Amino acid sequence: MTVDAALVDAFVEGFRERIAASRRPGQQVLDEPGIVALTGRSADLLDGRALVTDDRAAGVLRACLPELNARVLNVFAGATECSGLVAGDGGHRSQPTTAMVHDDLGTIPDLGLPEGLHLRPVSRPPTDDGVSLEDAARCAVRSDPGAAPTGDLDAFVA
Repeated sequence: MTVDAALVDAFVEGFRERIAASRRPGQQVLDEPGIVALTGRSADLLDGRALVTDDRAAGVLRACLPELNARVLNVFAGATECSGLVAGDGGHRSQPTTAMVHDDLGTIPDLGLPEGLHLRPVSRPPTDDGVSLEDAARCAVRSDPGAAPTGDLDAFVA
C-alpha cells in the first residue's frame, strides 16, 4: 500500500491544529520527528493525545510514554517499533484503524448512501458546501456514544 506523503502531512497538520486548540493549562505540546502529542494533565483525566507517524519517534515515545497520560495514541502501521512500545506498556489497548484523508471529495465514486444522507466535506471554518468540524464530531458521537470520551469534545473540536 502506498501512502501519499502530502495526505499524511495534511493529516498531521490537522492533528497538530486540533491539539493546539484543545490545549489546557498544564498540558505540553510535543512536536518531534515522527510524533505530535499533547501531554495529559493526569492519569485520572487521561486528556492527552498522540499521533506517531514513524519509528523516528521511538526514543521520545519510550521516554515520555509513562507520563503521556493519553487516552488515545494513534500509531501508523509503519511505526512497528513504536507500536511495540505502546503494546508492551500494558496501559493501552491496540486496535487497528484507518485514517481517511482525501483532498477532493468530488472524485470519490457514489457510495449509495441511505435515503436522507449526503456526503459533504468537513471544513474549518464551515463553508457553503461543507459542514463544520464541530457538527461532524457531534454527529459521529451521536451515532455511537460509546466510541470515545466526550467530556472535552467541545474544546477538542473548537
